[in-house]
Amino acid sequence: MRPVAGSYLQTLSRSASTFARLRMAGKGPSSSTDKQTSNGEIARSAFPNGRAEKSGQYSSAPIEEMSRLYMGKYPDKSWGPTGLYGSRIAETKLLSLLRSTVKPKRLLRIEEVLQQRCKRVQCLFENVSDPANGAACLRTMEAFGLTDAHVVEAYEPFRVSEGITMSADKWMTVTKYKHCLDAAQQLKKDGFTIVATCLDDDALPLEEVDFKSMEKICIMFGNEERGLSKVLRGEADHKVYIPMTGFSQSFNISVSCGLMVMHARHLGLIKPDLTDEEITKLYKKWLLMSCKNAINLLNRHGLVDEANDYL
Repeated sequence: MRPVAGSYLQTLSRSASTFARLRMAGKGPSSSTDKQTSNGEIARSAFPNGRAEKSGQYSSAPIEEMSRLYMGKYPDKSWGPTGLYGSRIAETKLLSLLRSTVKPKRLLRIEEVLQQRCKRVQCLFENVSDPANGAACLRTMEAFGLTDAHVVEAYEPFRVSEGITMSADKWMTVTKYKHCLDAAQQLKKDGFTIVATCLDDDALPLEEVDFKSMEKICIMFGNEERGLSKVLRGEADHKVYIPMTGFSQSFNISVSCGLMVMHARHLGLIKPDLTDEEITKLYKKWLLMSCKNAINLLNRHGLVDEANDYL
């Protein structure tokens, strides 16, 4: 069953023949960048008065908004609203079922955000004690499109204040370690250059470090009072500090995190870089999180085994 939501979206879906004619005439989309225009043409064809009929009432929803929420299938076999599903993400019975339960606007947002995610830049937090700080750091990372954070809980459990994260942490992957050396060794094994934020004598000002030469970067932040442990500072490939000109000797850890991540973005290091496999895994995870009563739904359709790793 085609995952179409809303009567006006169903009408758009039923306009496939109009879509095909536009395509033959050279007006249909040849790539994901011009699908929006052609969807607008479909909407105008379906609703000559420029308004969508919904439940017997006329909605004032703009044609452009309707086009963005088109949930039907494009000529290239990909699905709306962005064309991600059916192209980079292979169609499966499980994903089609989950998509059918998510509101079009939510699905649009999921697909737009997913296509901007970056794994090249990651952060590690060691023994952060204040849940407000941990929450603010994760919220900052998620807002900049980063996918992964690492936490060392040798002395302090990593906790987050839900009122501060605004649920940003649920869209990220947080890997936990009991020992700092385990974290450093795993990151190096995965090809990361480790950057420690500290005030050691051999630390360099932020601007003097050549971040662009690093293929994968993990920036490490320490406990609010003690800073990074000696072990992690010793494992670092680079040590940096953020220059300050006031009486204060340090920033709050969440501020430091924001400044460092912003610096990485300013250098052009934070760009979409997920593989198709990584995008598919996150897509499945995010759809499951967005689906109410997901377990009951999957049980009814005999698909729960396909989602066990995410439930």
